[in-house]
Amino acid sequence: MSEIKYIKEKQYLQKLFSEYADKAPHLASVLDPQDPQTSYLLEGFAFLSARLQDKIDDAFPEITLPLLQRLNSQAIKGLPSTTIIQIDQSEILPYPMEINEKHLVIGDNGAQFSFCHNFTIMPYSILDRKITQHPNHSCISLEILYRGDVELTQTNALNVFFRGK
Repeated sequence: MSEIKYIKEKQYLQKLFSEYADKAPHLASVLDPQDPQTSYLLEGFAFLSARLQDKIDDAFPEITLPLLQRLNSQAIKGLPSTTIIQIDQSEILPYPMEINEKHLVIGDNGAQFSFCHNFTIMPYSILDRKITQHPNHSCISLEILYRGDVELTQTNALNVFFRGK
């Protein structure tokens, strides 16, 4: 336990005792910090409060983790390093294009990006979007157009990323 926390707690409790004694003068003799019994009580509470503060500081996840889990918080979930690629819409991609994980992309600022696994770029365009709000939920509807020349027999999952303001 930190001695500084103990001293701060003791000072805080002494101040609290004196303020309360001013509000309730009939209890002033009971709350007198010079009284040995009151002093022991004050030191005991200061010790327990300082110990609790240490416990919170040292074991932060023990107390907050259950709260964050109840909220299903992203703060406790690991997020790997990621980036989102936006393909220039002026160029029309006539077919799904496979990108190899060894492919290197150089950004406008000269930054180099590499990929962790192979993936496919699909020739989709978003034609329309609607947000419908209900009392219990909201719905985002997207109208998506496949622009490819090759007919698709099957599509994979489409990952969509939103940027809000």
